[in-house]
Amino acid sequence: MRLFRSITATVFALAQTPRTHAPRPTSADITADDVRTRTYIIADDSMEGRDTGRRGGERSARYIRAELKRLGLEPAGDNGT
Repeated sequence: MRLFRSITATVFALAQTPRTHAPRPTSADITADDVRTRTYIIADDSMEGRDTGRRGGERSARYIRAELKRLGLEPAGDNGT
């Protein structure tokens, strides 16, 4: 019964979510609006499905990379990766 309520709540929440969102300027703070804006950008049809190894996946990765750079984050891996 608990699972059914959880699924029902999720479906209801998704039904209440607008299909579009007017992007707003984002900031380094993590706010619901910032997460919403970035989620809608990544989920947009312009990202062409976001499949790994495909043009949409590359486009999404470039967007995420640019956002992280804009926020001043630097790679922590070997040789700047």
